[in-house]
Amino acid sequence: MRSIETKAEIGDTNEAERGLTLRDKLNDDQRALLDEALSGGSDAVHQVAVGNDEAVFTLWRSGLIERGLDATVLDREIAAMRLRGQIVERTAQEVAARQKNGPPPDADELALGAFREAVEPQVRDAVMALRNKGYGTISSGFAEGAHQAIVFTEDVSMIIPPEVLSALAAEGVEVKGNRMDFVTPEIDEQAIKERWDKAAALIPGRGAPAAPSETGMAASFRERYEK
Repeated sequence: MRSIETKAEIGDTNEAERGLTLRDKLNDDQRALLDEALSGGSDAVHQVAVGNDEAVFTLWRSGLIERGLDATVLDREIAAMRLRGQIVERTAQEVAARQKNGPPPDADELALGAFREAVEPQVRDAVMALRNKGYGTISSGFAEGAHQAIVFTEDVSMIIPPEVLSALAAEGVEVKGNRMDFVTPEIDEQAIKERWDKAAALIPGRGAPAAPSETGMAASFRERYEK
């Protein structure tokens, strides 16, 4: 897969003139995909952003920019989609290897209701640390666009002390209701992990680990592995 920069350069070269030529050359399937992506269809957007069809990508990117979307913001979100795709694929492979080769889940994983490998790696250590500090989690990792988020089982904005909320905000991490999130300035797995780890370290413990997850998937996991 070529870099965003390479594709962006293609899209920036006489975009209006090139776009007309490129669209004329598209087949029916490509036109349908392009139109769906430009209309905001999530599956089509993902397919165009992470795929290898440079003609459709170029028309989609230039079309969004013509509609007023900032090119820098767009390219950051494309980079996030690509990194997310890589991480999801790697995570699935790690979970499959754990299921096949073991070891069996430990107490923290039984409470989580999943192997730790099922949590995206950039937020994995933070989630496990927060759960051990008493904060139950529902979901974590990549969210919309270039956002990273952890969703908790309760309104943590009323639990985390105000001075800690201020310290988190100074790091670019926002807590609202049961969600903590940030927009990553650079799409780099290690940089994202470092921000999550720092955020988790700032949040005080509550004296006991979080209760076991009560989702259906978590219950099925425990039923399968608990002795």
